[in-house]
Amino acid sequence: CESVIKTKTITVKSKPKSIFTPSKTTGCSPITVTFTNLTKGLGVNYIWDFGDGSVLATATAVSVTHTFSSAIQDTFRVKLIAINSCGSDTSIYNIVVSPNTVHLDFAVNGNEKQGCKPHTVKFINASSGATNFQWNFGDGNTLNTIKNTDTITHTFLQAGTFVVSLFASNGCSDTTSTELIQVFNPPSVNFVANPITACIGDTIRFTNQSDTTTSLLWNFKDGYTSSVTNPVHAYAAAGIYNVQLKAIRQYNSGLSCADS
Repeated sequence: CESVIKTKTITVKSKPKSIFTPSKTTGCSPITVTFTNLTKGLGVNYIWDFGDGSVLATATAVSVTHTFSSAIQDTFRVKLIAINSCGSDTSIYNIVVSPNTVHLDFAVNGNEKQGCKPHTVKFINASSGATNFQWNFGDGNTLNTIKNTDTITHTFLQAGTFVVSLFASNGCSDTTSTELIQVFNPPSVNFVANPITACIGDTIRFTNQSDTTTSLLWNFKDGYTSSVTNPVHAYAAAGIYNVQLKAIRQYNSGLSCADS
């Protein structure tokens, strides 16, 4: 005969969706960042955790600003926690802060500042505050590294004076330092023996064909040696003797290079 309709209003709530955006994610210390709160949901309260020990609680979705400071390159994990009666949600941004000052400190052991080719040198990097290092070894070779505390090994294959430079930067500041490395040529040693086959007691003449040397040492491998430039020698017993000539070249710096 008739129909009756009744209505009821049902309210269904959901937990919030945390959304925010920073005005910048990288910068130099001190850096001030504005965070815009774009969270979705009703009846939401907010907790900001800036990752540096600072926490801020608000009841409205307003934008907030925060200043980050660091003496080293650091990453601050910023969280926005949105909470209502149905639950919570968290969103995160990483803010990378670099120091304004790079402290560049690299050195070479004193006994490695000069040597004979091939000469291997360990460069000790004890810098701080940098995020990028560019090495130029002065011999046409370069290298990029990222560690502040590091030891870099390089071998110089040619003789010469090399200005090794290290450029350090962090996106905020940069600086350069140098070290001087001297590499010397060793003597090139060669000699001939005549004859190379002889009888016991025969005289064998050894002729030095090395380039510039300061001193020579012959080892006839029968217990006898000589420092004469072109010696003669006779063997008292039969055998095969691998005669060795060692040459030394002395430089004014006090360094001596040898070859045999």
